[in-house]
Parts: sequence; C-alpha cells; structure tokens
Amino acid sequence: MNIGRGTSQSARQRARSRLLLAIVLLIAVKSIESSIFYDSANAAEAGQKCTKVGQKSGLPVCTKINGKLNWQIVKKKQTISLQFPPAAVLSAGGFPIAFASSSGLGVIATSASPAICTIERRIVSPVIAGMCVIRLTQAGNSKFLNAITKNITIAIQGDNQISFTPPNSLLLSSGPHPLTGSSVSGLSIVYESLTSDICSVSTNILTPIKIGICTVRASQNGSSLYPVASNIDASITIQGDNQISFTLPSSLLLSTASYSLTGSSTSGLAVTYESLTPDICSVSIGTLTINKVGLCTIRAAQNGSNLYQAAISIDQSVTISPNRVTSDQPDAVTGFQIHAFYVVPADGVDHSYDTNGYIAGILDEGNNFIRSQLGYGIPIDRTSSGYDIQYLKSNLSTAAFQSSQGLTDRMLKDSLALENPGTNRKDYIFFLDVRNLSNGQACGIGNTSGMSSVVAIGTSAECTGDPYNLKNYASSTWLHELFHNFGVDHTLNDPCDLMRGGNTTGTCPANANLTIDKDRTRYVSSSAQGKDIMKLRVWDGHTNDLNLQANCYLNPVPRADGINYAYCPTGTQIIGALKNCWNPINSVTLEEFINGQWQSLGAGGSDSNPWGTQVSWTCGTGYSAPWRQLTVTTPGISLYRWVVNGSESEQFKVIWVR
Repeated sequence: MNIGRGTSQSARQRARSRLLLAIVLLIAVKSIESSIFYDSANAAEAGQKCTKVGQKSGLPVCTKINGKLNWQIVKKKQTISLQFPPAAVLSAGGFPIAFASSSGLGVIATSASPAICTIERRIVSPVIAGMCVIRLTQAGNSKFLNAITKNITIAIQGDNQISFTPPNSLLLSSGPHPLTGSSVSGLSIVYESLTSDICSVSTNILTPIKIGICTVRASQNGSSLYPVASNIDASITIQGDNQISFTLPSSLLLSTASYSLTGSSTSGLAVTYESLTPDICSVSIGTLTINKVGLCTIRAAQNGSNLYQAAISIDQSVTISPNRVTSDQPDAVTGFQIHAFYVVPADGVDHSYDTNGYIAGILDEGNNFIRSQLGYGIPIDRTSSGYDIQYLKSNLSTAAFQSSQGLTDRMLKDSLALENPGTNRKDYIFFLDVRNLSNGQACGIGNTSGMSSVVAIGTSAECTGDPYNLKNYASSTWLHELFHNFGVDHTLNDPCDLMRGGNTTGTCPANANLTIDKDRTRYVSSSAQGKDIMKLRVWDGHTNDLNLQANCYLNPVPRADGINYAYCPTGTQIIGALKNCWNPINSVTLEEFINGQWQSLGAGGSDSNPWGTQVSWTCGTGYSAPWRQLTVTTPGISLYRWVVNGSESEQFKVIWVR
C-alpha cells in the first residue's frame, strides 16, 4: 500500500516534469521560430504574400491592402526643426541659419531664389534685395519617411541711398527743368522746393521764378524691402541771362596794325578777350594788335558772377592778309562742302580771280541755278570773310594744262589738299586760268565717283561765254563736273540738260534754258544715270543726315607717307582691304593702332566687293578681300591693319571727315 502510494506520486512527478519539459521545449521552439523569423537574412520581402495581419518579418509587416495580405515596410515619420532670422540686410553679408531633422539624418538646404540669395554650409549669402526662399529637405532612408519639405522666407533688405546732383545753376530764362535723381533701391524720388519764392517743383519739374538761391529736397520713403533714405537738400543758383554781343570785320589788312575791340554782355559785366592765334594777332586790354598775315581768331568771354551764369564764349575770326590765301582756312561750314582753288599756270598771268570776286560769282551763279532747279544748294567752303578760295601757282605751263591728261589727280596732289585734310568732307574744284582743256575739246574734266575736277575759266567765248539762262558758262561747267564726281554719267537724249555729253543727240538752241533732269527720270530721284543725287549727303542743311549716302574714296592720290588710305565720311561705313585679294580666307580680324599698340576691333568677313557695292573696287573671280563695318563719329586719321588667316597682311589709313 505504502509502496503503491509512493509509486503513484512519482508517476505524477514524472508527468509534471514531462509537462514542464514540453512547455520549455515549446517555448524554445517558439524562440527559435521567432529568431529565424526576424533574422534579416531570412526576413520576408515587401510585396510578397503573408498569412496574418500584424505579423512581422524583419522590417516588413503583414498588411491587408485591397483585400489582400502582403508584406509591407512601415517607416517612421520624421520632422525638420530650424531657426532663422525673418530679415537680413544686404550690405551685412552672409548670415547663418540652424536646422536639423528629428531622425538625426542630414538635412539638405538649397536656395529656391538663387537670384536673391545662395546658401552654402548653413550660411545664407544675399545677392540682391528681395524675398529669399530657402528650401529644406530630408529624403529619409530605410527606417524613416521623407521629411516634409520646409520653405523659409527671409526678407533681404537693401540699402536705400539717394543720388541727386542737380546743376549748380540755371538761367532764369531757361524755363522748366527736369530733376533727375535716383535711389539705390530703385524706388522713385520725391522732390519739393524749400524756397518756393525762388523756384517751384511739381513732380520732378523745377520751374525758376526769380534770381536767387533755390533749395530742393529729394526724399525716398522706402518700402518693405528698403528703409527710408536720408534726405538730400541741394542748392541751385537761379541766374540771370548773360549773353555776349561781339563782332569783327570780315577782314583787316596787315597795315592796320591795331584795332579796338568793342563788345558787351546782357548782364552788364565787362567782356574780356584773348587771342586764339597769338602768332597772328595779340590782345591787350581790348586792343587787337596785328602781327602777320593769317587768320586771326579772338575769343570774347564773360565769366559771370554769383547771380549771372558765365556767358557762352564767342569766337570771331578776321583774315589778316595783303590780298589772298594760299592754304585752306578754318571752316565756317560743317560737313560736306566745295573747296575752290584758283590755279595760275607757271607761264600764265595772274588775274586775281580768287580775290576780285570772279570765281565767287561763278560759284554763286551755279549754286543759285541748283536751288532754282532742285530747291537745294551745295555748301561752299567759306570763312567769316567769304568763300575760302585758295590760290595755287602751278609749275605746269599753259600748254601742259590744255593738253595734259589726269589733271584732276595732278591738281589734287600738287595742292597737298589731302596731306592736311581738316575735319570736313570736301570736293575740290580747281578753276584753271586757261582758255580750254583737252586741246580745245573740253571746258571741264571730272572723275566719275571722284572728289576733284578742273574747270577752265580763262577768257574764251567757248568756256566763259553767256549761254542760255546763265551769265557764265563756267557756272554750269563746275556743276556738271561736280555731278560726275557724285557718280552721274552723261545724258544722251536731252541736249539742254546740265549733264549732256559730247555725243548727246541734237544741239540745245541758243535761246533755250539749261535744266537739271527736268523729267526726274535720270539722276534726280532716279539712279538710271548712275546715281540719284538727291540721296547723297551733300545738300545744304542735310550734310549731317546719316540716312543719306556718303561713300568712301580709295587712294585718291598718293600721300607723303606712302601708306594706302581711304577718305571716308564719319558714321557707319564698310571698311575693306585696299590692295590685296585672297583665296581662300579662313579667318579675318581688323586691328587699330591705338596708344602705341595694335588693338583688335573684332572679326570681319570677306567679299569680292570689300568696300560695299557703292565703291567700285572688286576682286577677280574666285578671290575675295576682308571687310568689317565700323561706326566712327569723330574726325581724324586712324591706322588699321588686316590679319588674314592668322598673319598681318595689309596696313592702311582712313581719313575720317564729317
């Protein structure tokens, strides 16, 4: 019995032991299963099927989506925290901002407004005033979701300073004057007068009221991005009129010795004088002393006072000469003009046609004829004393003049006209004191598209008679040759036209009137006869009209320096090579010699007409020469060179004239 009870107790103990062992084994198995399940090497892959919602396998979690169970990776959320100033000052330079992610992952900061600001290593650098936008992002990783992008806005405030420098003085008579100021911010300036009895201001227009000191205040009230600027108060002296009245006689003889200068100013202040040509004449306390023959130029000035503006100086010239000039005098005309010469042969008689009014009369009659026909005249070179007619004693004989060829170029060379050409564009007409030219076959010769011509004015019925509606045949001759210079050919079908040639059909009746393209079909408003003269920049009042044509002349006659050159009007011109053509041209650069060194003006092109279609210089078939368009506004002589295919190839000069 006792033994039996003991046995039964042992059995129960063994049973309990087995139960505990089973539980332990079960826990161990579960532990092993769990260990295996979460082993990253054996974890489920996202997107695969699973069997129980919420079950985990590494990072993936069993999730029910659209009625299906799939392993999905669930990431943690993260946020970005930051600290930044709401505004900054442009002139203060860069400033820091602070930011971090709750995950501890690095945050990327970029500028969403790079024109306003940039950022590098947490330092924001302002570029200009404006709203700076910085974008902060964190792209997350396998454990964290992307952080929500944050855009922060920082006002970059610019400086706001006023720039306002009105004139120191204004004439009372000048009337309303615009005030031009500016602010660094670009915001508009407000003006007001602090001396309303002297001047008034409306918007930005100042109106002088009386002589005195006008004070104007300029202010700028700023904006959300700019602070209020400091005011600027400026003083402007409202001055009375001050104009000089001063004249000189057109000429004075060397024997005059001295001459009293009398001038006045509207201010009542004294006028002062100075000689601009002290070798020709001098001035002492209002008295002009004549030293030698030449052009004497006197400047009259009045320097004003605190309440009177300095007067504009007046320069007056007087010719000091026994009777004539032998050089081109300073011009009273600006732009294109006719320059006349009186040429006496080496064996000829000097009839003083340059000083006795004879050539001046021919010039006047021809110009009046043009005006009557076309409504426009041609500017003629003049000084304050009248036409500038230059005297030239030639070394050619009368016979040589009457029989020689190439007289136009010979006269242009002998006169040295292009050695010191001045600043104005000129056509040179040489009035020769001979009876006729070309062995009696011509009264004038002019190169087509040239810049010089010769006209016979010696006594002869043929070349200086009383023809048609003119008193002197030479008056029409110089016009005829000038129009040849302009590029006009002979008229063949109208014997009474100015441009009729030796082979024109018919003869103009003695009592008929000479005309200039009366039907306007040849060379006036038409280019059928070579050039439309009305399109040329040569007429009174239009010599500065850049819409009209004014072409270059290439190497008219050799110059003393021996360098090829062109005589070109200022403005925009096509510049080309002067003597060479190439095949092929792969690269072209034009250079100018400035301040002792060659400086590039940029790349050019190539063409068989390197100076443009208006200039008759052409390369042969298969060849071309370099060209480039230049705009030059100041008269003078410039030295250029072409660099073709990488090598210097040609130097040349351009005489730029108005």
